[in-house]
Amino acid sequence: MSNNCTIGISARHVHLSKEHADILFGKDYEFTPKPGVEPKGQWAVQERVELIAPKSSFPKMGIICPTRDQTQVEISKTDAFALGLKAPIRMSGDLAGSAGDVIIRGPKGEIHLEEGVIVAKRHVHIGKKFAEAHGISQGQVVKLKVETDERSLVFDDVIARIGGDGDKALVHLDTDEGNAADLPMWSEGEIIAD
Repeated sequence: MSNNCTIGISARHVHLSKEHADILFGKDYEFTPKPGVEPKGQWAVQERVELIAPKSSFPKMGIICPTRDQTQVEISKTDAFALGLKAPIRMSGDLAGSAGDVIIRGPKGEIHLEEGVIVAKRHVHIGKKFAEAHGISQGQVVKLKVETDERSLVFDDVIARIGGDGDKALVHLDTDEGNAADLPMWSEGEIIAD
């Protein structure tokens, strides 16, 4: 089986808790999926929020649904510098002690986050068939090889997240990482498991 993978560049966005979604948009608000997006798994919506931090703000932050147990803001290191935040590099959901002191403002209200702002650690979502074929286990550190005209790279420290029965692999990089290799929003690469 091929070790090829799809690479998706993840721009800054917010995952909201149900409680916070109710405050920002109104109780039991139904978000509108972006055109052409099927609302299953995780999906982007048309609505936006404003993120206000000590140094600056982002007026139109994207939102990813469905709601989660805890609100999480994902930004790049470059975003963190611009906002005046010391956001740690973490896996999604690992929010204890992460950056905070930000306000998220929606059309109906606003919330203050004490923690929950992270730079997402690069990771790859791997189907079980792909994982078995390449001897990759849950949480294993793998590499991602990308070839571009001017900025080919090998990214180390890519965490494997195994789920589903498929034979595909989808890597999530942030905008800083994508720009480092001059990658478009969607591209191809190779998973290297040592």
